[in-house]
Amino acid sequence: MNALEPLHARLAMSDVAGRPCACLVDSAVDVCHAEDMTRLTMPRHVAYGGEHAKSLAVLEAWAGWLHEQRFGRDLLLVAIGGGALLDVAGLLGSLYLRGIDVIYVPSTLLAIADAAWGGKTAVDILGAKNLLGTFRDPLDVVVCRGLLASLGPRHVTDAVSEIIKTGFVADAALVDEIERYADDRRHSVRYPADMLHLALRASEVKRAIVASDPTQKTELVREVLNFGHTVGHALEATSGFQMSHGAAVAWGMMAEALVSDDCRHIAPRLQWLLRRHGLLGDDHALSEFDLSFHIARERKRDGARPYAVVPTRVGGPCKRVPLDPDLRPHWRIP
Repeated sequence: MNALEPLHARLAMSDVAGRPCACLVDSAVDVCHAEDMTRLTMPRHVAYGGEHAKSLAVLEAWAGWLHEQRFGRDLLLVAIGGGALLDVAGLLGSLYLRGIDVIYVPSTLLAIADAAWGGKTAVDILGAKNLLGTFRDPLDVVVCRGLLASLGPRHVTDAVSEIIKTGFVADAALVDEIERYADDRRHSVRYPADMLHLALRASEVKRAIVASDPTQKTELVREVLNFGHTVGHALEATSGFQMSHGAAVAWGMMAEALVSDDCRHIAPRLQWLLRRHGLLGDDHALSEFDLSFHIARERKRDGARPYAVVPTRVGGPCKRVPLDPDLRPHWRIP
């Protein structure tokens, strides 16, 4: 079966049929699904994904490729890849010729659970994550289940981290369900097919939140989705982006939950769930990370102090918690 069959069906629909199309595809997807990719009858640009792709240089190179192909504003850009590639493709779509339509085809569970939805686009500059970006929704998001067959265990656990985050801030029932997966030996979270419905459910929760605050202007509405990300982004940057996003967010959630006395009681359940799903390695490995530089430069501030957004109970509500730039004492998880 063609892994991209849902995309072909979408491109045949009346609102886009016949439009000029171009494809940006992650190199790993292009290799793993080479035969299916050749069936896409459109110019294709193969690019490296991952956080290092989120740069102005990559954005300029992709824009240059579109310009060389002489595409106009009627172009439909198809982006196939993980969250980082979709972030840059979305930004390209919002800027090229002042805006073109983009269809996202997320190729990872993490992108399905989180990055493909909500309209945030960005690149990293000056050592700061997502410093330049826009809010712009894609024309559509097409989930092609066949693309998930090639995912390894790390890609699955990365997604689990975001699913757990979504449940803790907004949907206690989602936490209960992923907890049952941890308990039930008949299921394994290390197989993407087992986790797809939870990723899609997390995406539904996120979309409902985003609909209430599309451009994150209201306190403690869309920003609740940042749980674990203030510290998580600092960990990613400090590690030179060698730590995966899911692992960084997992550690970020634990550190942020332990900062506030009002939120500390959720930490044992959070820790148990993350560990059972293959997250949170040896906390001694984190002793080398001094996050003070990146925490001090954090954009989320309440007055002069950086803050995190942390649930006060499983499923919310959440509160803002001031952060000390030196979080190393909180790596020691009880």
